[in-house]
Amino acid sequence: MVGELREVLALVEQQTDEVQRQTAELVSLALEEREWDATVSTPESQAFLVELVAEAHADIARGDMEDGGWDRQYRDHADSEGSMANPAPTWGEVYEAPADVSANDLLRLPDDGGTDELYDGMLIRGFTTPGHGAICFRMGGVLYVYAQSARFRNRIVQNALFDLTPPRATRKTVLAPDLAIMRGAVPPSWSVPREAPLLAVEVISTSQTTTELALKARFYRNNGVDEVWLVDHRSRSVEIWDAQGRTTLDDSATLTSALLPGFSVAVAFLLDG
Repeated sequence: MVGELREVLALVEQQTDEVQRQTAELVSLALEEREWDATVSTPESQAFLVELVAEAHADIARGDMEDGGWDRQYRDHADSEGSMANPAPTWGEVYEAPADVSANDLLRLPDDGGTDELYDGMLIRGFTTPGHGAICFRMGGVLYVYAQSARFRNRIVQNALFDLTPPRATRKTVLAPDLAIMRGAVPPSWSVPREAPLLAVEVISTSQTTTELALKARFYRNNGVDEVWLVDHRSRSVEIWDAQGRTTLDDSATLTSALLPGFSVAVAFLLDG
């Protein structure tokens, strides 16, 4: 495992000083988030770093780091229990928000075609492209057809806000997956629910990277979401985050889920139609 880590680090070392600095910063933040020290002494932490740095190199190869995709500012603070600081979100435009902003405050913002979320008290604004919307449309359609044919009664929603603020947190986290499957068959409310969805789907936009969305996926899993799908049109893959860990399907694979008995769809169809 250490040899694999050295191999991917050697690839990163061939890049510019700025890219190396950004990679080191990301690794440091990830270690803080997972509450591991920098000695990387356990097999689990070694495996995590191999995966993390390999992702960093993949982003370099696509040019995401060179064009400023990772050139973000991070703001550290501890919660009331003194836990480790969280890295700031990087999957959209980030703005400071009033300390007392609430989930329902987001519902009062203008409907201008963008999505508004809160992560640790920071407002995140994002916009979609036609390609992003097409994948979301296909995914929603496939899930709807499945639900009708399998008599699956859980509600499927799109761009719906969920208040996922951890119990001891002093700042709100309210996220809106591109698609989500709610728990149970009760009609969706017109306010922001505090119950985490059963499954969350995120389609990675052109301005985002897999590494950036990994922060969001990890937060989902740590705060009650049973399964997360990250759909990436550039790498032509779907990442599944669940209780078994993290699995990547390429465009020759079929997407299934233990949460959806009998459900299956070709990854290539989700990407291309």
